[in-house]
Amino acid sequence: MGGRKAPAPPGTAGENTYRTPWQRHLLAFLAVVAQKLLAFAVFLLIFFKVMFGVVTVPDGAMSPSFREGDIAFCYKFAKDYEKDDVIVVRVSYTDPATGEEKRETEVRRVLAVEGDVVDITADQGLRINGFRQEEKEVHTETFPVRGSGVQFPVRVGKGEVFVLGDDRTSASDSRIYGPVKIRKTDGRVVTMIRRLVGFGEIASVLKEHF
Repeated sequence: MGGRKAPAPPGTAGENTYRTPWQRHLLAFLAVVAQKLLAFAVFLLIFFKVMFGVVTVPDGAMSPSFREGDIAFCYKFAKDYEKDDVIVVRVSYTDPATGEEKRETEVRRVLAVEGDVVDITADQGLRINGFRQEEKEVHTETFPVRGSGVQFPVRVGKGEVFVLGDDRTSASDSRIYGPVKIRKTDGRVVTMIRRLVGFGEIASVLKEHF
């Protein structure tokens, strides 16, 4: 009746009393490391959220530089934009083709900055400050959009940028909604991740080249 108490079976709370000092120190060390890693991960998450923005390219208007579905990363503190910068803009406008009210987040290219005069005509295309523009990223002609309400020439005002898509045949851009306020932009695109190519696209590429 008064015999010795049997040791606790493995996996019970009593098991802790059989850990060696070395094991207890190791567990304490691992717990501290885990806490520091968790705190560092939270810091990185907050830092990334504050410094950078992430947007999925919503359309093909920046083709071929960006494709629909690509992931673009923008640096939120880089808003001293220059010509040819690719930026993220938040715009509201009326679609001249359908009359539909739209609110969009778009990836577009800066073509003109404060003080520049932009003129787009059917016969002379895109001119900035009187000079016709030659753009290596653009493979389509630049024409005004009918029914947009934007009258050219347009002078870009203080705190504004004039943006266009690279594919001028389908892009909604400053030809429709005019110059964009810099405070309505999320920052300069600094890198992007190309969307995964589907099997159908791979087959199409192989058929075209082989």
